[in-house]
Amino acid sequence: MRALCVGLITVGLLGLSGCSTPRLAYEGLPYLLQWEAQRTWSLDDQQADFTRQRIGVLLEWHRREQLRPLANWLQSVRQQLREAPPPSAETIGQWRESAEQWWQPVAERLAPDLVRLAETLTPAQRARMRGRIDDANARWRRDIHPPSARMRASRREERLVERVEWLMGEINSAQRETIREYVREASVFDALIEAERMGKQTRLLGALDSVEPGELAAAARASAELRFAATLERLWRPDPARIDQANRFALANDALFAKLFALASTSQRSALDRHLAGWIEDLNTLANRSAKRG
Repeated sequence: MRALCVGLITVGLLGLSGCSTPRLAYEGLPYLLQWEAQRTWSLDDQQADFTRQRIGVLLEWHRREQLRPLANWLQSVRQQLREAPPPSAETIGQWRESAEQWWQPVAERLAPDLVRLAETLTPAQRARMRGRIDDANARWRRDIHPPSARMRASRREERLVERVEWLMGEINSAQRETIREYVREASVFDALIEAERMGKQTRLLGALDSVEPGELAAAARASAELRFAATLERLWRPDPARIDQANRFALANDALFAKLFALASTSQRSALDRHLAGWIEDLNTLANRSAKRG
């Protein structure tokens, strides 16, 4: 659910949602990404060296070019959250849409490296990747999107409460009822959620499979990189056939968080403000470190 709130969007785009601060997460991110690549493809020594080096280059570029603008953007959002009245659903929608700007340059940077890696992938490694995706989908259906509608609603409510409390502290009764009402209404989007998940995987796998094993000629590689970049840039956009329903789902999420912010207590607003202030400080610290190394 991309529109949970600007904090979750931003942290999610950075790949930091599992950690309390960007600084700590960034320090562990090279190891996490390399570990995931190894689990996905069982890299040989040459592939492992290539991915390790390219991950380092990507993160250094990201620290140097994106973290300070991201911190500035997040500061403007923080200022809006501190002002009265609370942000409207329309404002939250604008934050959600503007957050996409942080993904597109990353996609452009990733594409050439993924194409070069794809050139080296063996049939066994490609099959391993598909197996890993199948395993991840099985866990997702078991833990997050189970077959039972009642269980799906329960898991969705539980996850929303956890995420809101992570940002703002313990929710109040009015916020919990707001979440429950949203969960009841959001059940109409269950098929959309699954279709979009599977569609993204299909597009990504298709892009990788379009790169034949073996070193490509320069012109073929350039063409593959353009196709791959386009695939990555569109990865988080809904399928055109589902665009209307996806937009309704996004608007429902915007409305949910507008209501939750409107119901927030003074202590909850303070907790959220502290989170954002800490993230902004960490992003600027990381950017400063990169500038000193440069």
